[in-house]
Amino acid sequence: MALGPLLLDNFYAEINVDINSISEPKQSLRIVTFNIHQYWSQEDADLFANKFLSLFKSINPDIIGLQESWDSYSSNETFNVAWFAIKLNMYYLKFAGSNSSYLHGLGILSRYPFIDSNYLILKDSDTIFTRTLIWGQITTPVGNITVFNTHLDTFPSQPNQINQTRVIYNVTKNYSNAILLGDLNIPDSLFLESYRFITEKYEDAWVASGHKTYEGRTWPSDLPLLRVDYILLQGRHWLIVKNTTRTLGDVSYSDHLGLTTEITL
Repeated sequence: MALGPLLLDNFYAEINVDINSISEPKQSLRIVTFNIHQYWSQEDADLFANKFLSLFKSINPDIIGLQESWDSYSSNETFNVAWFAIKLNMYYLKFAGSNSSYLHGLGILSRYPFIDSNYLILKDSDTIFTRTLIWGQITTPVGNITVFNTHLDTFPSQPNQINQTRVIYNVTKNYSNAILLGDLNIPDSLFLESYRFITEKYEDAWVASGHKTYEGRTWPSDLPLLRVDYILLQGRHWLIVKNTTRTLGDVSYSDHLGLTTEITL
């Protein structure tokens, strides 16, 4: 699917997440975000792609955000975002980067078709990788949702992260109901301006679901020390379904753990 221009609706509602009022929703969205680390091993990308496929099938998500999803990184050049979409019977958007040697890919997969889509290059980066924000609007049983996915500079680059998060917010604030997924590389520390900023502007699904922040550490996967992967909510009166917010995978999948939750009205 081509990425094209968007018409912004210029409406923004404050966040209100309630975790106590629902246990078995009639309509919901199951969400996953995962930095798949180029299938962890380039030599065994076929094996790792199928491991992720089995994991995703077991969750049966409605929306998946993938980071480090190079367009093709397997022995037979088969396994990529489009491959996951075909196997999972989902629609997809992907961005593979502007530098052919450093394609820090992003992908969004959706159970529902995209009715609009776009991307933005995040220019404040000291790394060799292309930092990008991609997004698409979908019509779901709970209404129109705009799904964003990104992968920011690593946390030592605080000025870059601050600039990148502000740019992202200036885009997402134009959408009444949005979900921001990604490996933000921002540890959940109030000493960090970038973390304070995202917690002021978005609702952190992990914290809102009642978890302690230290319980959701996602990197490195062999001994998780930092919580840097997020599902952030903006807009409507979201309800987080009880006992659905958890980390995914282990060191055999990626250098990151994934994250999943389920939301509804």
